[in-house]
Amino acid sequence: RSLLGSDVDNPDLIQSSAFVDTLCVPHRDDFLSKLHLFSTEQAKLCLSNITLGVTGDSYMMQLFIELAEILHGTVSNEPITNGTYRHRLLQSTAQDLVEMRKQDTSFPDVHWICRIECFGRVHPFDEVCSECIEAFQTEQKQKQQGMEQEQEVITAISAGVHIYDGFNGSVKETMGQLNSFFRRNSKLVYASMPSYRMKKVPKEYKDLTNRPFV
Repeated sequence: RSLLGSDVDNPDLIQSSAFVDTLCVPHRDDFLSKLHLFSTEQAKLCLSNITLGVTGDSYMMQLFIELAEILHGTVSNEPITNGTYRHRLLQSTAQDLVEMRKQDTSFPDVHWICRIECFGRVHPFDEVCSECIEAFQTEQKQKQQGMEQEQEVITAISAGVHIYDGFNGSVKETMGQLNSFFRRNSKLVYASMPSYRMKKVPKEYKDLTNRPFV
């Protein structure tokens, strides 16, 4: 119900699409048995001891917006119908999370970072996005200096669709950029592109990336 909205028979269009394209298209037989739907309190507890930076393409923007709804314990059934509205909602959501953290330091420390650098259209992606992530991690660690307990700084990213398009559909060039990017970054969680794009990727590369990079 948290994923599909308050009306399960008439779910939010974006949430429904994400539900089909990502979590519930298992690549392994044991996947569904390991799938866990987090409540608001569970999500807050899971993120309580880390600083999380989220970035990437429009797919990740929507996941970020939905993560904020889970943390707030609210659900919107208003569909995200275009990119202009998505960016406006992203900005207000990111600012809201920052304000919530200022008012209550027990609220998860979650940020949207790298507005265009990690979208996948700025090249070379591996260098530009890595530099932005490194700047975010450095800034957050500096903020934590002198704190009684420092938090791990972790980045979650989804990129691939626009890199792939930028190389005119070259899987080899796209994977070259992503492999270089993974080598440059630690404390990273990578979300693969939506399934309709994954169907175009040869099995050898799909097997290589069908796991989280941490």
